Amino acid sequence: MAAANEMKGSIAELDLIFSAQYERMARVIGRVIHDQARAEELAVEVFLKWWRNPRAHGEHAEGWLYRASVREALDELRRVTWRQRFERVFSFLREPPHTPEQLCALDTQRQQVRSVLGMLSRLRAAAQ
Repeated sequence: MAAANEMKGSIAELDLIFSAQYERMARVIGRVIHDQARAEELAVEVFLKWWRNPRAHGEHAEGWLYRASVREALDELRRVTWRQRFERVFSFLREPPHTPEQLCALDTQRQQVRSVLGMLSRLRAAAQ
């Protein structure tokens, strides 16, 4: 019974702090990463981390949430920057798959090149 009362108190505390701090945290994260929808997702993740960390509860919860929000935003910015850099560097390795029309056009072009090279070989042999 005591565990159930403690859980209700914890959920009530989460709800109270969530309603008081969510908008502020989402704004802070959004200013860093420039994506408000993703900022809102990250703010919820920070709240879940706070809820799972009992040492962060208490009178310093606001500061913990703000600091964790800034760190989460910076981590997200690093992840996005790294992903963009990685994709830019290795984009030349990823060619889109060819459509049947493209494959047919490539085959036709190869046949034309082979026929021209064959004619040149015969002309060169005849000239010698």
